[in-house]
Amino acid sequence: MSPSPKYQTQVSGSVENGDFQLSFAADNGSPISPWHDIPLMADSTERIFHMVVEIPRGSRPKMEIAKEVPGNPIKQDMTWEDPSTIDSETNANGDDDPLDVCEIGSRVSTVGEVKRVKVLGAFVIIDQGETDWKVVAVDVEDPLATKLNDISDVEANTPGFMASLKNWFCMYKVPEGKKANTLPLGQTDKTQSYALDLIDRCHNEWHSCRRRLLERSHKSESKPDVDISEESSA
Repeated sequence: MSPSPKYQTQVSGSVENGDFQLSFAADNGSPISPWHDIPLMADSTERIFHMVVEIPRGSRPKMEIAKEVPGNPIKQDMTWEDPSTIDSETNANGDDDPLDVCEIGSRVSTVGEVKRVKVLGAFVIIDQGETDWKVVAVDVEDPLATKLNDISDVEANTPGFMASLKNWFCMYKVPEGKKANTLPLGQTDKTQSYALDLIDRCHNEWHSCRRRLLERSHKSESKPDVDISEESSA
């Protein structure tokens, strides 16, 4: 398996002040977007994917890729789930954010880390009325990676883990005074094959979104009096 490209990160602000921002650059120092410029696939033959860590396990601050900011840095409270698309499994719209991945390996990651992961399956929650798919994956360097090849292997090797994970995603907004999220499919988990199709579908939606934005930018560029900086940043 070929090594992943190397990336640099730069932090500004602080979590304490609420202005934390982590920006990305290529190994040569050129600014890049973690959403648009880091390849989806780490190894297409082995179906190994790149995953950008937003929220390390055990940390409290909510970090997200900022879709509307040039360069898409990771900021303190953001593949793409199209909000205009009704999900056939949940009959609800997407959440307008990049597709989430839950990496279940033993090593705790750092914000902005780019990991190579093996996809195992997926589950879905309804988060405040929106469809929010969670892809379950494992770091290819994790000791369990050779034993985990589909979602059923997770329960076989770590009994009760998936139920605990889904319960956490249902309840984590309750302390904020919000309603508990729900599991429209109950405790049913989707297989690796389904998750791979889900990633392909969301990646195609991302391509379509980016193409529309480029077309809008090109049209705006023909009008010199129109400021397109905001439109071209997504």
